[in-house]
Amino acid sequence: MLKLFRKNRIDLIEKNKIGNYLKYAIGEIILVVIGILIALSIDNYNEELQKKEVVKLYLEDFVDDLKEDQETMKSAVEVHNFRYHSLQYILTQLGEDIYDPTTDEVLMPVYSPSAIWTEEIPEEYDKEFIGLALLWSHRSVSQNLNTSTIDELKSTGVFSYIDNHELKNAINGYYDYWSHRLGERNQIKFHDQIAEWEASLGEDGLLTNMFFKIDDPLMAIKDHQKRIFLIKLLIREAAWIITVGNGVIDYADGLIEYIENNSLKTSE
Repeated sequence: MLKLFRKNRIDLIEKNKIGNYLKYAIGEIILVVIGILIALSIDNYNEELQKKEVVKLYLEDFVDDLKEDQETMKSAVEVHNFRYHSLQYILTQLGEDIYDPTTDEVLMPVYSPSAIWTEEIPEEYDKEFIGLALLWSHRSVSQNLNTSTIDELKSTGVFSYIDNHELKNAINGYYDYWSHRLGERNQIKFHDQIAEWEASLGEDGLLTNMFFKIDDPLMAIKDHQKRIFLIKLLIREAAWIITVGNGVIDYADGLIEYIENNSLKTSE
């Protein structure tokens, strides 16, 4: 093709047809420019395809992270559900007013038997249940989200490849929801409450695993206003974590469904 263009130019010059040569040269330049634009368009198209494929792979990993988050929150909700109801039971056995979560604008947790206690909450005095309640009064499980994929998405700049602004806002909203309600500051506060609770018991040389051996474990709490207050704080925090944990689970459900239906669905 280039040899043909060159031959045509030479023929026109030899025949002293400068006007025709200029027209021919301009046409040749236009063809070259068009060829470059087509090549660039193909490159851009291929680049966009590659970006979409990279985003799809990251979103698949992100969905896996969301499902892991759900399992983490289910474990946290299970532990705090037991803590909430078992410590409310202790307040009842002490003749104290139970904590009302509605005053803090959180939902009243519904009790569900779990691996910790497979039966319903006792109605009468039950020393074994009291011992178990106090044993778990200081225990907790992870309430942290798996941020490995979202961190990598943002650090590599791939997050900017997502052209669905609704999805990007939903992803950011998911982490904001968790951070503001169950993030580091909230967890530090909860751990401080547990530390204060254990320190109070430590004043009498008690650890939470010792209550099984005490004839009447409630005597270590009865008429001890500080310990009753600390129990109410633990109950309030448990109610909060249950409410927010279930909120995270529901939020993750919505994100997973949206991503699978709009970003991972293979077009037929």
